[in-house]
Amino acid sequence: KILKNGNIVTIAGNGKQGYGGDNGLATSAQLNYPSGVFVSTNNEVFIADKNNNRIRKIVKNGNIVLIAGNGQTGCGGDNGSATSSQLYYPQSVFVSTNNEICIADTFNHRIRKIENGRIVTIAGNGQPGYSGDNGPATTAQLHRPYSVFVSANNEVYIADTFNHSIRKIDESGNIETIAGNEQPGYGGDGGYATNAQLNHPSGVFISTNYEIYITETNNHTTRKILENGNIITIAGNGNEDME
Repeated sequence: KILKNGNIVTIAGNGKQGYGGDNGLATSAQLNYPSGVFVSTNNEVFIADKNNNRIRKIVKNGNIVLIAGNGQTGCGGDNGSATSSQLYYPQSVFVSTNNEICIADTFNHRIRKIENGRIVTIAGNGQPGYSGDNGPATTAQLHRPYSVFVSANNEVYIADTFNHSIRKIDESGNIETIAGNEQPGYGGDGGYATNAQLNHPSGVFISTNYEIYITETNNHTTRKILENGNIITIAGNGNEDME
């Protein structure tokens, strides 16, 4: 964590790869390739401990606890306790304003949600692919989604990374594509986002005025979807060189 004075401190992990330390100080715990972090409104820190196939949380006293995943690679456990479930390289975690925890269960090609300690799948049927728009999100196909974001009106946005698309689950549970035409590339600025080419979008963020921001890993850009549905580039020129 970077403090207000610009100094940096470690808040979790002892630098040794592995799994251990639950219910003790987070700085004494072992992590294994953590890939995502989220701070909730009550200042609890959630960690996607990717290679441990777990989601962990730092509570206010500095201890770390397990909230999802039993460490085994797999997709089992829906409708049961989240700590008994199986995850497969979860890439990121997001906590909504009503304290629902959403997980990009990346290699399971699913988005999962924890509510009151119970885990369910809210998007993806577990088969990698691209299908299901305008139908129930749970029967749709995703392909290695890297991140998830829940807006203030409880719509769920997904960076469907290997489908080169951004998808959205509405309040009725249906899914649609809001950016990307499934073909990897860099094009379409100034036109409808659904006609644009994206290339491995890895992050999505919704501002308070519902502007949609996308980080595109392989295009080396950040793009934005405007209110009229058009897409523009706001950072990067598509080249990886730093100038």
